[in-house]
Amino acid sequence: MGGLKLKMAPCGVLVLVLIMYIASGLAYHDREESESMFLLDKSKKLIKTEAGEVRILQRGYKEEKEQERGGIRRGHLEIGFITMEPKSFFLPHFFNSDMVFFVERGSAKLGWVHKNDLIEQNLKLGDIYRIPGGSVFYLINTHKGQRLHIIFSVDTSESLVPGKIQSFYVAGGLDPVSVLSGFDDHILSGAFNVSRSELETLMGRQSQGPIIYLTERQHESKMSSWFNSYGSSQWRLFLESFINRKRTARKFNSYNIFDKTKPPAFKNDYGWSVAISNDDYSSLNEPDIGVFYVNLSAGAMLAHHYNPRGTEYGIVTRGEGRIQIAFPNGSSAMDMEVGTGSAFWVPQYYPVCQIAARSGPLEFFGFTTSARGNRPQFLTGRNSVFNIMGSRNLAMAFNISEERVKEIFRAQAEAVILPPLNPEKRQQEEAGKGEEGEAEEEKGEEEAAEEERGKGGGEPPLFNILRKMH
Repeated sequence: MGGLKLKMAPCGVLVLVLIMYIASGLAYHDREESESMFLLDKSKKLIKTEAGEVRILQRGYKEEKEQERGGIRRGHLEIGFITMEPKSFFLPHFFNSDMVFFVERGSAKLGWVHKNDLIEQNLKLGDIYRIPGGSVFYLINTHKGQRLHIIFSVDTSESLVPGKIQSFYVAGGLDPVSVLSGFDDHILSGAFNVSRSELETLMGRQSQGPIIYLTERQHESKMSSWFNSYGSSQWRLFLESFINRKRTARKFNSYNIFDKTKPPAFKNDYGWSVAISNDDYSSLNEPDIGVFYVNLSAGAMLAHHYNPRGTEYGIVTRGEGRIQIAFPNGSSAMDMEVGTGSAFWVPQYYPVCQIAARSGPLEFFGFTTSARGNRPQFLTGRNSVFNIMGSRNLAMAFNISEERVKEIFRAQAEAVILPPLNPEKRQQEEAGKGEEGEAEEEKGEEEAAEEERGKGGGEPPLFNILRKMH
C-alpha cells in the first residue's frame, strides 16, 4: 500500500499542476474578455460602392455573453462612419433614428427636408450637425480632390429591431431599391399621374448603388443638374413639389468644434477639451446626445473621472496612448494601448483615465448619451472630489492622519489634464527651467495637428484603419 501511495503521488502533483494551469488560463481568458468588453474593435459594412461606403462599429464578441454573466449592456447608441470619394453623391433617403454628424475630414453639402422646406447646409471640418429621424436627406462631397469622412451616431432606442439601423431610400431603382417599389405599379402610377411605362423607366434606371459619382456638370451645379437629368418630367415635378424647392437655413446651423472664436471648455499647458451640450447647440436637445473632443499633449493625462449623466463613446482620431477603466469593485476593467482608429465606450459612472503616449499628442472625439451639461466627477487632480470633501472626513475614511491626507491630495497642482509622469520634467518646471522650449514645442504640436486635420489629398490614418476592420 505504501508503495502504491508513493507511485500515485507524482500523478496527484501533475493533476494539481494541470488544474492550476487551466485555472490561470481561464483567468487570463476572462481578463481578455473583460478588456474587449469596452472596445468597439469590429465593423459591419452597411453600404459599399465605388464612390463610398458606410460602416457601423461593433464589439469583437457577442453581447449575450455579458448578459449571461450579469454584465453590462452597451446602450442604444450606434457609432458609424461615412466615407465618400471626391465628387460623389449619397442618394436621398432617411434613417429610422436621429443622426448626429461630425465632419472628421473634408467638406460637404447637406440637404434635408423639414416640413415643406429644403434645408441646405455647407459642412466643413469640425462641424457638428443633427438630422432628425425620418427626415429625407442627401449628401454631396463638394471637394474635387479629397475624400469626405464623417463620424456619426444613431440612437436606435426606438427602432423596430433594437440596435438595428435601417435606411429607407426614396430615390433609387435597381440599386438601391426605392421604398416606392413596395407598392402596386398601377396604384403608384396613378398617384404620380404618369403611365406605367414611364414609371418602369423611372424605377429601373439607377443601378450604381446608394453612393454614386457625379458628372462634372452635376457636381458644378450640385443638385439642380441631378433633378433635371433624373427620370421623366413628371418625376422631376414630383421631386420639386416634394421638397417645394424652397431653401432655408433658419435655426439649423452647424456647430464647429475647432472654431477659435469659441474657447474650449478647458485648456492648460498640457492640452484642451471641448464638451458640447444642448446649451451650446440646441439641436442636440431632442436626440439627447452630447459631443466631446479631447487633445492631450505628449505624455499628458486626462485625470481619473466618471460621467454621472451618460455613457461615453470615443474614437481616437490621432496619436497613441493608453486607456484604463475600473469596475465598481475596484478591479481593473480595461488597461490597453490605443492608437488612431481605436474605438471604445465607457459606461455611465465607471471611472476612466486616458494617457497620451510620450511620442506625441493623443486626440479623441466622442458622443455621450446625454445632451445635458455632462459634468464629470474627477477623482484625481486639483479639482477632485477629495479636495472638495473635508480633510477630517477623508482622514477617517482612509484611516490615516489629517496632515497626511492634506499632503497627498494637495500634491497635484493641475486639474482635469495632468502633466506627464516625469519627475525630472516636474522638477524643471518647479525651478522655472525650460518653459520657453516647452511652450514652443506645444505650439508646434498644435500647429502640426491643425495642419494634419485640414490638409487634403491622401487618406488619413483613422479611416485607413477603419476600412480594414472586419
